[in-house]
Amino acid sequence: MEELLGRSEVLLSAVPKNEDSSMMTDRTLLVNALTYAGALPFAAMLLAVLLGVNNLPLLGSPTKVSLIYGAVIASFLAGSHWGIFIAFGDKIGSAVAIISNCAAILIWISVLIFPDVLSLSVLALVFAGLLLVDFKLAKAAAITQSYLTLRIRITSLVVLLLIGHVWAL
Repeated sequence: MEELLGRSEVLLSAVPKNEDSSMMTDRTLLVNALTYAGALPFAAMLLAVLLGVNNLPLLGSPTKVSLIYGAVIASFLAGSHWGIFIAFGDKIGSAVAIISNCAAILIWISVLIFPDVLSLSVLALVFAGLLLVDFKLAKAAAITQSYLTLRIRITSLVVLLLIGHVWAL
């Protein structure tokens, strides 16, 4: 138990406990700003597709840009689940580790071999699936309720943007 508490202290050390509220607000604002800024490439690529742009200089197809960017972001989320599993494995179970690895591999295979419409759909499903994992993590107190709320909002936005992109193709 002491080992688990020690690991959780490392993960939770980034969360201020008795610091003044302005420090907490600054950190929360930064996290929210970076999180929502992460949705901008999805929105920009959807807009490009809606405007009929087939090729972006230096980047290529807006759909491929969304797929590659989405693969990176989803893998980042899966990696954060892996890190949480390492710290809280006894508390949350091995399914989180397995799902995080399967999600990354599924996205990679999807981007490599599936048609774009199917890959975008798989990506949207993976984002939704990773959010379901976050519900389990919140229930186990491995992530905070405020982080779960942020994840619900950003995942909903990203999934809608990806569905819009599929629809626009």
